[in-house]
Amino acid sequence: MLDALAQSRPGRRDKQRDVELEAARAEAERLRAALAEMAARLTLAEGNQRWG
Repeated sequence: MLDALAQSRPGRRDKQRDVELEAARAEAERLRAALAEMAARLTLAEGNQRWG
């Protein structure tokens, strides 16, 4: 999906591509937030193991 977006001609936008690009950006942001939360939980868990 992103490959097709990368190969699109500059200056020419298609509504479908805009929708796909926005969906991909939203998914990337959702995954980034989930990864940050998991990293924070792991850091807390590792900290508890050191002291526990």
